[in-house]
Amino acid sequence: MPDPRCSPPGAAAGATRVGRAGPEPDPADGSAAARPGAEPQRRRGPPADHPLLRRNTRCVVHGIDEAFLAKLSTPDPRNVTAYISRTPTAPVKRPPSSRTLARMREKADEAARNAEAARTLRAQVQPGLRPPPGRLFDVDVAGMVLRGPLGGIGTSERMVRTLHVLTHGGRHPAAVLVVAGGWRDEPALIEALRGLRPRLAAVGLRLDRRKAGVRMAKERAA
Repeated sequence: MPDPRCSPPGAAAGATRVGRAGPEPDPADGSAAARPGAEPQRRRGPPADHPLLRRNTRCVVHGIDEAFLAKLSTPDPRNVTAYISRTPTAPVKRPPSSRTLARMREKADEAARNAEAARTLRAQVQPGLRPPPGRLFDVDVAGMVLRGPLGGIGTSERMVRTLHVLTHGGRHPAAVLVVAGGWRDEPALIEALRGLRPRLAAVGLRLDRRKAGVRMAKERAA
């Protein structure tokens, strides 16, 4: 059934009817296409297979050309349809910069050097030189050896005299260690104790320095 809305009564003369067989000029128009022997005029309406006319090919188009219909059938680029996904998108992974790569290489080289130094110090530890039973730490002043839970390791005479104060247990002020080792001042003592950390760790010891003083403690498990 043709759509009655597409063929209003009293359609204007000269209108082009579009059907399945193509346009048909109205003979009541008196145009050249209706006279015998005259050349057919150019069709004004859209083709019969136009997307807008596929559903009802018997509609009469009044004064609308093909370009206008094509414009109506083309989607407007300003109309944007957004599809919201419930799945979160993965974060964008950016490659590290050259400075970041340089810092990573420096840290890796430092870690490798520290690991090699720790292996070298562990090879110097003598397991038979542990402290007496019931004691965590002891020093051998004559042999200049620090004795811990994992064994003994050699050090300097000055450091042996400095740490001999800690063999009695408890905390001791840093000033006492400065006098015992003959250090210039407390910052010089702290710098020397920092350099002693790898040797103490090799025998299972560490220095616990607080405001109340310094004491010898057992190395934390890795």
